[in-house]
Amino acid sequence: MGRTALVTVPDEGAAWMVRDALAAGGVTCEVEAAGADHPYTANALAKPMRIFVAPEQLAEARRLLAALEGELANHDEDLTAQALAAGRLIDEESVKETPANQPPSLGLALVIGLLIPAPVVCFYAKANRLGVLFVLVFILGLFGGPLFRPSDSDEDDATLGLVAPATKVVDFAVGITLVVTLRRRARKS
Repeated sequence: MGRTALVTVPDEGAAWMVRDALAAGGVTCEVEAAGADHPYTANALAKPMRIFVAPEQLAEARRLLAALEGELANHDEDLTAQALAAGRLIDEESVKETPANQPPSLGLALVIGLLIPAPVVCFYAKANRLGVLFVLVFILGLFGGPLFRPSDSDEDDATLGLVAPATKVVDFAVGITLVVTLRRRARKS
Protein backbone atom coordinates (compact mmCIF):
# COMPACT_ATOMS: atom_id res chain seq x y z
CA MET A 1 0.00 0.00 0.00
CA GLY A 2 1.37 3.40 -0.95
CA ARG A 3 0.92 6.37 1.26
CA THR A 4 0.91 10.13 0.83
CA ALA A 5 1.78 12.75 3.43
CA LEU A 6 -1.31 14.76 4.34
CA VAL A 7 -0.08 17.17 7.00
CA THR A 8 2.65 17.69 9.57
CA VAL A 9 1.59 19.01 12.97
CA PRO A 10 3.75 20.39 15.81
CA ASP A 11 2.86 17.89 18.54
CA GLU A 12 1.21 14.58 19.40
CA GLY A 13 -2.00 16.17 20.66
CA ALA A 14 -2.66 17.82 17.31
CA ALA A 15 -1.78 14.57 15.51
CA TRP A 16 -4.28 12.57 17.54
CA MET A 17 -6.92 15.25 16.96
CA VAL A 18 -6.43 15.02 13.17
CA ARG A 19 -6.31 11.20 13.32
CA ASP A 20 -9.62 11.08 15.21
CA ALA A 21 -11.28 13.49 12.76
CA LEU A 22 -10.11 11.40 9.79
CA ALA A 23 -11.24 8.14 11.43
CA ALA A 24 -14.68 9.66 12.09
CA GLY A 25 -14.88 10.44 8.35
CA GLY A 26 -13.88 6.90 7.38
CA VAL A 27 -10.29 7.68 6.31
CA THR A 28 -7.53 5.45 7.68
CA CYS A 29 -4.23 7.11 8.40
CA GLU A 30 -0.78 6.45 9.83
CA VAL A 31 0.94 8.77 12.29
CA GLU A 32 4.68 8.87 12.77
CA ALA A 33 7.28 11.25 14.12
CA ALA A 34 8.63 13.78 11.63
CA GLY A 35 12.36 13.89 11.02
CA ALA A 36 14.82 16.08 12.91
CA ASP A 37 15.19 18.34 9.86
CA HIS A 38 11.59 19.54 10.13
CA PRO A 39 11.10 23.27 10.99
CA TYR A 40 8.90 22.45 14.00
CA THR A 41 11.90 20.87 15.72
CA ALA A 42 13.43 24.33 16.26
CA ASN A 43 11.63 24.23 19.60
CA ALA A 44 13.30 21.87 22.06
CA LEU A 45 9.91 20.74 23.38
CA ALA A 46 8.32 20.15 19.97
CA LYS A 47 7.70 16.62 18.76
CA PRO A 48 6.40 17.11 15.22
CA MET A 49 4.20 14.36 13.83
CA ARG A 50 3.43 13.58 10.20
CA ILE A 51 0.11 12.06 9.09
CA PHE A 52 -0.05 9.82 6.02
CA VAL A 53 -3.10 8.56 4.11
CA ALA A 54 -3.64 6.24 1.16
CA PRO A 55 -3.43 8.08 -2.21
CA GLU A 56 -7.01 7.15 -3.11
CA GLN A 57 -8.27 8.72 0.14
CA LEU A 58 -6.21 11.92 -0.17
CA ALA A 59 -9.06 14.10 -1.53
CA GLU A 60 -11.48 12.98 1.21
CA ALA A 61 -8.75 13.44 3.87
CA ARG A 62 -8.07 17.00 2.68
CA ARG A 63 -11.79 17.78 2.79
CA LEU A 64 -12.05 16.42 6.36
CA LEU A 65 -8.92 18.34 7.38
CA ALA A 66 -10.34 21.59 5.93
CA ALA A 67 -13.61 20.97 7.78
CA LEU A 68 -11.69 20.42 11.03
CA GLU A 69 -9.70 23.61 10.51
CA GLY A 70 -12.90 25.55 9.81
CA GLU A 71 -14.59 24.07 12.86
CA LEU A 72 -11.74 25.03 15.16
CA ALA A 73 -10.85 28.37 13.59
CA ASN A 74 -13.00 30.45 15.93
CA HIS A 75 -12.90 28.22 19.00
CA ASP A 76 -9.59 28.71 20.76
CA GLU A 77 -10.79 26.94 23.91
CA ASP A 78 -11.77 23.81 21.97
CA LEU A 79 -8.52 23.88 20.04
CA THR A 80 -6.48 24.12 23.22
CA ALA A 81 -8.45 21.36 24.89
CA GLN A 82 -8.17 19.00 21.96
CA ALA A 83 -4.52 19.76 21.24
CA LEU A 84 -3.64 19.04 24.86
CA ALA A 85 -5.67 15.83 24.93
CA ALA A 86 -2.49 13.81 25.37
CA GLY A 87 -1.81 15.72 28.58
CA ARG A 88 -3.96 17.23 31.29
CA LEU A 89 -5.63 20.56 30.60
CA ILE A 90 -4.98 22.96 33.44
CA ASP A 91 -7.21 25.94 33.97
CA GLU A 92 -7.54 28.47 36.75
CA GLU A 93 -10.50 26.72 38.37
CA SER A 94 -8.86 23.30 38.63
CA VAL A 95 -5.62 24.52 40.16
CA LYS A 96 -5.70 24.40 43.93
CA GLU A 97 -4.10 27.41 45.47
CA THR A 98 -1.39 26.65 47.97
CA PRO A 99 -2.03 28.44 51.22
CA ALA A 100 0.30 31.34 51.94
CA ASN A 101 0.69 30.24 55.54
CA GLN A 102 1.82 26.71 54.73
CA PRO A 103 4.43 25.63 57.28
CA PRO A 104 8.02 25.25 56.10
CA SER A 105 9.37 21.77 55.42
CA LEU A 106 11.70 20.34 58.05
CA GLY A 107 13.64 18.32 55.47
CA LEU A 108 14.21 21.35 53.29
CA ALA A 109 15.30 23.37 56.33
CA LEU A 110 17.86 20.70 57.19
CA VAL A 111 19.19 20.62 53.64
CA ILE A 112 19.39 24.41 53.42
CA GLY A 113 21.09 24.60 56.79
CA LEU A 114 23.68 21.98 55.95
CA LEU A 115 24.48 22.99 52.38
CA ILE A 116 24.50 26.79 52.44
CA PRO A 117 27.48 28.20 54.32
CA ALA A 118 25.74 31.42 55.36
CA PRO A 119 23.11 31.51 58.12
CA VAL A 120 19.82 31.26 56.20
CA VAL A 121 17.64 28.82 58.16
CA CYS A 122 15.96 31.61 60.15
CA PHE A 123 15.01 33.29 56.89
CA TYR A 124 13.46 30.02 55.73
CA ALA A 125 11.59 29.79 59.04
CA LYS A 126 10.17 33.29 58.32
CA ALA A 127 12.07 34.89 61.20
CA ASN A 128 13.52 37.69 59.08
CA ARG A 129 14.74 40.00 61.85
CA LEU A 130 16.59 37.18 63.53
CA GLY A 131 17.97 36.12 60.15
CA VAL A 132 19.29 39.63 59.46
CA LEU A 133 20.94 39.69 62.89
CA PHE A 134 22.66 36.36 62.27
CA VAL A 135 23.84 37.40 58.80
CA LEU A 136 25.30 40.65 60.15
CA VAL A 137 27.12 38.84 62.95
CA PHE A 138 28.33 36.23 60.45
CA ILE A 139 29.72 38.92 58.12
CA LEU A 140 31.30 40.69 61.07
CA GLY A 141 32.96 37.43 62.10
CA LEU A 142 34.26 36.78 58.59
CA PHE A 143 35.58 40.21 57.74
CA GLY A 144 35.75 42.00 61.07
CA GLY A 145 38.82 40.23 62.41
CA PRO A 146 41.38 42.45 60.66
CA LEU A 147 39.35 45.55 61.59
CA PHE A 148 39.37 44.91 65.34
CA ARG A 149 42.87 43.47 65.71
CA PRO A 150 45.78 45.89 65.51
CA SER A 151 48.20 44.98 62.73
CA ASP A 152 51.20 45.22 65.00
CA SER A 153 49.75 42.75 67.48
CA ASP A 154 51.36 39.33 67.55
CA GLU A 155 48.50 37.82 69.52
CA ASP A 156 46.48 35.11 67.85
CA ASP A 157 42.91 36.00 68.74
CA ALA A 158 41.04 32.78 68.03
CA THR A 159 37.72 34.09 69.31
CA LEU A 160 37.16 36.36 66.32
CA GLY A 161 37.81 33.43 64.01
CA LEU A 162 35.06 31.43 65.69
CA VAL A 163 32.32 34.07 65.44
CA ALA A 164 31.22 33.14 61.89
CA PRO A 165 31.02 29.35 62.44
CA ALA A 166 29.34 29.86 65.82
CA THR A 167 26.75 32.15 64.19
CA LYS A 168 26.04 29.49 61.57
CA VAL A 169 25.54 26.84 64.26
CA VAL A 170 23.26 29.10 66.33
CA ASP A 171 21.22 30.02 63.21
CA PHE A 172 20.86 26.33 62.36
CA ALA A 173 19.71 25.40 65.88
CA VAL A 174 17.31 28.34 66.26
CA GLY A 175 15.97 27.99 62.70
CA ILE A 176 15.26 24.25 63.01
CA THR A 177 13.52 24.89 66.35
CA LEU A 178 11.35 27.56 64.72
CA VAL A 179 10.47 25.25 61.80
CA VAL A 180 9.44 22.46 64.18
CA THR A 181 7.36 24.94 66.21
CA LEU A 182 5.62 26.28 63.09
CA ARG A 183 4.83 22.76 61.91
CA ARG A 184 3.33 21.81 65.30
CA ARG A 185 1.16 24.93 65.30
CA ALA A 186 -0.04 24.17 61.77
CA ARG A 187 -0.96 20.60 62.76
CA LYS A 188 -2.99 21.79 65.76
CA SER A 189 -5.04 24.23 63.70
